[in-house]
Amino acid sequence: MLVFFLFVLYIQNALSAPPPSGQPPTDPRLTEIGTPCSNDTTKAWLDIIFVIDSSQFMTAQKMKSLSKGLSSVFTKFTISQNGNHTTRVGIITFASDVIIHSNLTAFLTNTQLLQALNNLPSYVNSNDAEARIITALRTAYDLVPKEKNNHIPLIVLIGANYDHNNIDGLENVAKSIKESGIEIMTISFASAESPLTKIFQKISSYSYISTQKGLYESVLYAFTQINCVCPLQSIQFNVYNQIWLNYTKYADCFYGYLGETLPEISNLLCDPGILVSINSNIKQNFIIDQIVPYVLRGHQNFTIGLHKSPTDGIWKWWGYNGTEYPASLQSLNPKPDDKFGYLMNYKRFNWEIETTDGNEPMSYVCQVQACDAESYLSILESFCELVALCVFSNGMTRKSAPRYAVTEPTPKRMIPGDIKWPGGPSVQQKHFSLPYFIIDYIAKNPTSTEVYNNLIQSCKHFYEKNPILVVKNMEENSISSTNGSENDEDEYYVDMDIQKIKSKIWLTDVLNVVGDDLPNFTFTSVLCSKLYRCNLSELTLCDMNVLFDDFKFLALTAKGVELDNVKMTYYDGKPVLLEKILEAIPNVEDFYYDFPGNLSVTSASTIKNIAKVPNLSNLTTFSLGSIPEVFDVEELSAFMKDHKYLKFSLGFNGNISREYMDQLETLIDTIILSDIFYRIIIRNIDPDDDEDMEALFEIGSDIDLIDIDHFDDVDEMEDIFDFNDAVELDAADIDQMDDIDEDDGDL
Repeated sequence: MLVFFLFVLYIQNALSAPPPSGQPPTDPRLTEIGTPCSNDTTKAWLDIIFVIDSSQFMTAQKMKSLSKGLSSVFTKFTISQNGNHTTRVGIITFASDVIIHSNLTAFLTNTQLLQALNNLPSYVNSNDAEARIITALRTAYDLVPKEKNNHIPLIVLIGANYDHNNIDGLENVAKSIKESGIEIMTISFASAESPLTKIFQKISSYSYISTQKGLYESVLYAFTQINCVCPLQSIQFNVYNQIWLNYTKYADCFYGYLGETLPEISNLLCDPGILVSINSNIKQNFIIDQIVPYVLRGHQNFTIGLHKSPTDGIWKWWGYNGTEYPASLQSLNPKPDDKFGYLMNYKRFNWEIETTDGNEPMSYVCQVQACDAESYLSILESFCELVALCVFSNGMTRKSAPRYAVTEPTPKRMIPGDIKWPGGPSVQQKHFSLPYFIIDYIAKNPTSTEVYNNLIQSCKHFYEKNPILVVKNMEENSISSTNGSENDEDEYYVDMDIQKIKSKIWLTDVLNVVGDDLPNFTFTSVLCSKLYRCNLSELTLCDMNVLFDDFKFLALTAKGVELDNVKMTYYDGKPVLLEKILEAIPNVEDFYYDFPGNLSVTSASTIKNIAKVPNLSNLTTFSLGSIPEVFDVEELSAFMKDHKYLKFSLGFNGNISREYMDQLETLIDTIILSDIFYRIIIRNIDPDDDEDMEALFEIGSDIDLIDIDHFDDVDEMEDIFDFNDAVELDAADIDQMDDIDEDDGDL
């Protein structure tokens, strides 16, 4: 259990409230309601990404007001890339273009951040009326680290422009982001009654209007509320504020156990928390409303933290950190042998605290202090892997540990969503040696496909809670769970219809989709809507239309990417430039792109822009097909010289002019005379053109140039080239070919 509470998880649905006065207490006895979340922002640990409208509707005056307000907020934070109690900030602006000005690793100090905030007014484009808000949100999501880190992620969306053409689907995108554990805060610079303000209120947990009084004080307090989180499946104590019409979160997290346990043992099992203290009617009503019906399944009696202190015999509540404090219960009338307290239900909706000698086992309710700025708990190791290890090493039904019924917060069914298995009991209740919220976390957060397969093979409950289809290889109409050899593909591949698959999909290796074999729908969009995770190593798309956001998701981890006649566009139908495609695949090593017809994805500056892409250092092979004449040959020559150890394969469109062909011939001659190697220049040749045929050894070849000098051996050459093609060689290279049979090639 200790492992679980070392893991900081994210909570989603709570609204801001006015900050309490004074410093937050360290245990429940110092407040009559609950433990306030820390409001010490200097110790906060947030990842905040600002997504800011820079269209003409977000005027320079509005942006200046925003800059001043945010600067006042962040003077109270510790901005750094190191340490547990530090905050990181990123900045994105959006209009017709989405621009990342700063990622989360950009700012090392408060001064650097304040300088960036001071520059916000300069980002406004007074001639731009677009607001690509959905693309901006997706971009912000991509900036949030996917690996474990000790910061709570938050996206702050700030806008003034309700762009009808770019807002459809915003609610679904925001929902997906929040379901991934990322909070969303919004600030509307439109009027209170505008459509933008209304939709901002729908999509965010914390929503504000620029004209409201005390805006940035409220934003600052909301940051402290977001920086106050409870473990998954525990319930955070919150109280509705009638004046502010929202909820105030407290740093108390409740969870209950159905397993009947002696009171003397219950407090030990709550460690590192304590048995719940019920020192106010507000807290008692919250537990009765939130814990009893859904977690305890209506059990009428359960142990609480009231006990007779072994040191002085006074009845007390447990406090955090091993402390105790006196219980002020005037109506309490314990018997001499009583040592423990419990909450008893009588006359349906009436509850009262009673005492017992501790010989009767009961269910019990625990509370643990939330993780906030004052009570940071570092993430030491992967929680899910450790707990899964404990489960498998000790057995799912070990008898030496207390057993917990797996149930969920809903009063009508034992386990919502259970599959009715043939021959199974009508009421399915599982018992594990770990509490429900731990089992639930394991089920919903598998760290690898191996862990997931082990889980679902051990108990069908894990599949019921999180049905995932693990797919190693996928084609447009078939899937495989493992790599099959060439001789037994039918044994490994299973036919499928992507539109009919109901479970989530976890892609692990290869996706190869040819659009010619598909019905009239966008395959990649349907696939992305069903993906649980995507860890592809190879991605091949051919003869199809693809949305850029879908491609970025699919290709994020791919090392091999092949795009053959793929028309890739943004949501608004605008084509995606080749350099933008390369920017979106940071891990690519082998890249092939065949230019689609009737779609402009290049310009005269394309090669120059590609040279600026930061992830080119990973590339080993760069192949382009059907290259249009718009490519600047001089830029191409310079690019090849600057990347001498990159293998190039360039195929040009068959409709290029004779003038452009002459430029390519000059490029070929330049490469022959240089030390550049691993280059293939390909052009489409008309076999009826006598001049071209004579130049290519009277063979209808596609290969004009190969520099043989730098191939290690003949086998390597045979692997790469088809020797039915004509190859241009220096005389000194002929000796290298002696052991190739003349029938294998035409030299």
